[in-house]
Amino acid sequence: MFRKYFVYLALFVSSLSWAVPKPGDWVGGAGIGLIFDGSLFLLTPQLEYIHDSTVRYGGLVQLGLASGTLATISGSLRYTFPTRRPKLQPFVEGALGLAIASLYRDSIGVHLMMAAGLDYDVTPDFTIGTTFRFNFAPPLDSFFVSWPIAVGRLRF
Repeated sequence: MFRKYFVYLALFVSSLSWAVPKPGDWVGGAGIGLIFDGSLFLLTPQLEYIHDSTVRYGGLVQLGLASGTLATISGSLRYTFPTRRPKLQPFVEGALGLAIASLYRDSIGVHLMMAAGLDYDVTPDFTIGTTFRFNFAPPLDSFFVSWPIAVGRLRF
């Protein structure tokens, strides 16, 4: 098990190649960070399908943990801007789904999310990045900002 993580770390440190996503590939990712409304610890698994070099869509989960929980399960759409620096990938993302909260009061509601972020291609199949997300959950009477500070994505 440690060998696998060592290989990923070695690829992260030593690679100088440019990741070119191919249509039809899948990207799995996970991140850790913060949710600012309530100071929650954030976990964010995500699975995306690469439609073309600029468009991806898939599923996103945000799980905020503290004295209560705040979870969102959403379908997401992501647009990556073409740049002159091929290793840097600025993007915008939107999502629509379901929000479940026990932090404010036990309730379920609609979740809308808008985001912007930046990924850096470490290898052809591995990127690291960060995302700043603005989340709206109207039935929960809630607006919150989530920031996955460190996100790793692996293409397979």
